[in-house]
Amino acid sequence: LTNDSLIILAAHSGYGKLAYFNRLDELKTGDKIELNINNEKLTYILKKSEEQNKTGKIEIVKDNTKQLILTTCSKSDKTKQLVIYCKKI
Repeated sequence: LTNDSLIILAAHSGYGKLAYFNRLDELKTGDKIELNINNEKLTYILKKSEEQNKTGKIEIVKDNTKQLILTTCSKSDKTKQLVIYCKKI
């Protein structure tokens, strides 16, 4: 990757054909996440997760670090979406 300062991935959760995420709701602060892009392994640590109201938009909090942000539908509340903030280590 030439610029991995901010990567945002949004996808469906579960086991269906359209799902790319599963069990994101089980991640905890401090967990490590590995992302492989073009044979390059990027490692992140989970800093914060939150649920936001489903409005068709996501409010993203960017900082001055290299970030990975994951988002999907909440498993516990269908009117919310899960947003996970990770920092590259």
